[in-house]
Amino acid sequence: MKKLMLTIGLVFFVSSVAFALTVDEARNMPDGVGRVQYNSDGSLKSLCVKATIPIEDALGVTEGKDMARTEADLQAKQRLSEYIKEDFVGVEFNEKSTSFFTKSSTDDKGKKIVVTADQTNKLSTIRTDITSNILKAVKTIFSEVIPNKKGNDKAEYAVILVFDTKDVVAAQDAAGAMSGNGVGTNGPSENETKIAQDAAKY
Repeated sequence: MKKLMLTIGLVFFVSSVAFALTVDEARNMPDGVGRVQYNSDGSLKSLCVKATIPIEDALGVTEGKDMARTEADLQAKQRLSEYIKEDFVGVEFNEKSTSFFTKSSTDDKGKKIVVTADQTNKLSTIRTDITSNILKAVKTIFSEVIPNKKGNDKAEYAVILVFDTKDVVAAQDAAGAMSGNGVGTNGPSENETKIAQDAAKY
């Protein structure tokens, strides 16, 4: 089990390093969901979501910073949750992967992906559990104060999260292995909600 946990940790670590940002890059990145990347088959690969909150120092610099950080983290997760609700249109469980499709999914040739009724129905069945699972798998790649550029502007606290589908797949596989039922990315042929439920217990 320790080896399995280490493997999951490494997956998360690699994902976070790949999306490392400087303060200037974070400042210039718009709030909301961005940097959306797709795999060659049009399935979602990764995305970032940013939230920025002004730091109110009326109660002290430290408390103002802590409050802004907490609010920014919450707001970023809310925006990701809304994106999943509004833009996710289908999911596919394959032997070694789980694929998510959005309204903007295109393949490597720029062709828009049209999801099947089966993919849409699968997502509809487990959307709530999938959302919970994704929110557990997101990683924070930036959580810092962004200094003001003008003397009369308040400093802001920015939080940027990254969602990499590899992290969710890893968590699903781990959940299946730990539960001893073999449920993982082989998909929910008998019960599609089992994957998300097991992953949520992880």
